[in-house]
Amino acid sequence: MFKRLIRSIRRPATLPRGADTFNCGGQTANSWMDRANISADLIAKAAALTRAPQLTLADIGCGDGKLAPLVAARRVGLVYRGFDLHPQRKDVTPFDLRKDKLEDRYDVISLLGVLEYISDLQPVLRYLRDHCRYLVVSHVSNRVGMSVEEMAKLNWTTVLSKGEFSSELIKAGFSIVEDRTTANGQTVIWLCEVDARKDGKLLLSV
Repeated sequence: MFKRLIRSIRRPATLPRGADTFNCGGQTANSWMDRANISADLIAKAAALTRAPQLTLADIGCGDGKLAPLVAARRVGLVYRGFDLHPQRKDVTPFDLRKDKLEDRYDVISLLGVLEYISDLQPVLRYLRDHCRYLVVSHVSNRVGMSVEEMAKLNWTTVLSKGEFSSELIKAGFSIVEDRTTANGQTVIWLCEVDARKDGKLLLSV
């Protein structure tokens, strides 16, 4: 089943121009697959919490789109929409998180391997908070202490500890439901829910 799901992802022969700036050449690495599988588990948990027959999911920075079939394999009714700065598939919407706007709200927004490239997290996190009920987000939290040279090589601008990143999420108006760490110990994935008490209103699923 797992191999069939991976084969179902339509990969381009070459990456779009600029995509490797975001280290997309390693999309089939075990660490990326581990992160995607953990994220799919957390999205399935969000689906169970919403008790909705169908989940709307915006996958921002979706890359080769591996997340969609992994979530579907967990028997989650899914309306999936992929967004990426450098789309690798025709059905992916071009999207720059730093300036573009979402037209809709979603039950879940996923953001994997993206925020390392964003220097000011709060405006982005607060914007996402206003467009979802749940957020599934990853960060390379156990690579704190990287040299300037190492970060420059990866084009990263932000690497925070698990505690620091959790604080950013809470500050932006999310409550943390669960977090899990990848097998290599480097990346943490959080499932967060919009904290309606901080937002001042009850936020409903789309």
